[in-house]
Amino acid sequence: MALEDQLWQIAAREVSAGRKCVLCSVVWGTGSVPREEGARMLLGESGLLAGTVGGGCGESEVLVHARKVIAGFHAGGVVDVDLSGDFDQDEIQVCGGRMRVSVESLDAQDQALLDQLAQAEQGGAGALLISRLPRSNDDSGERYALALDAQGKIDWDSVAPSARAKIPQELAEAARNAALAQLGKHEESEWLAAVIGRLEELIIVGSGHVAQPLAAMAAMLSFRITVIDDRPSYVTPERFPQASKLLVGKHDDLLRELAPGDRASVVIITRGHQHDEASLRAAVNFPCRYVGMIGSKRRAIQTVKRLGEEGADKDRLAHVHTPIGLDIGAQTPEEIALAILAEITAVRRGGSGMMLKR
Repeated sequence: MALEDQLWQIAAREVSAGRKCVLCSVVWGTGSVPREEGARMLLGESGLLAGTVGGGCGESEVLVHARKVIAGFHAGGVVDVDLSGDFDQDEIQVCGGRMRVSVESLDAQDQALLDQLAQAEQGGAGALLISRLPRSNDDSGERYALALDAQGKIDWDSVAPSARAKIPQELAEAARNAALAQLGKHEESEWLAAVIGRLEELIIVGSGHVAQPLAAMAAMLSFRITVIDDRPSYVTPERFPQASKLLVGKHDDLLRELAPGDRASVVIITRGHQHDEASLRAAVNFPCRYVGMIGSKRRAIQTVKRLGEEGADKDRLAHVHTPIGLDIGAQTPEEIALAILAEITAVRRGGSGMMLKR
């Protein structure tokens, strides 16, 4: 797990030890910027603790302001970062866009909130963090952590009436449904909402040569990984040390038992087409973010047509990615795994999958 994925645990420990922290969050960006809305960085009294808002000169500007908050010169604030640079000068910024970063102080009064977010970060149903952004350097903002139930829905009954009256509920619900952080305005203030700890899930159906590098790469992207196969000798911790679940049994039966939700990506790469087709037949019954099946174009067309004739949901079949992956000329298992993860990322982030120079 990368330090960025432990940000709230680190913040909770630092504040519990009596040390002040500063949370820096990307809240808006335009043009070419290094990080997305919701990306966070944590600065402590000892220096940078976790995360990044993009590195380089832009991050340096944010760190200057954050250090002033640590020193007590400011309560918080918002930093506008111009990454376009001046093309008449020797130093030119690399990205070419602009972004806004909120800077918020965290201290003892935030301990309960930080503990809740730290627990959500470690697993379970997760939580939704919704923050009123600082209006000036004298404002440290305002934050609420909303518990999510087992289905990932906001548990409004657990929210105090005084907090519920302040929180923009439509924005909170929009963030709950989205993969990305949501920025909105409410009563003259800007608010940022994002789910914490409800990780994207990758279900790998099949445990052969492609599955191993796929699991290793997916772990680097902070997916919670499940591997299923009907061969016990293949589905082992030694072969898949990154997996949180290793399940042995009939592929399609296990998929139905897992009942993947809207944050799950299902990659079907079994050892035989009959297992692939049975797994796809099961997977299209669930509201997965991504379903992909390995195979040739001809076989893919035949399989999708056959499932359609059987009565499978046509909208879900239309969103099945088969043949699987982006066309990067992949040949080796590692390259195929990379092509699959690139396609999943494009679906998740709304990318085109084209070369950027085009």
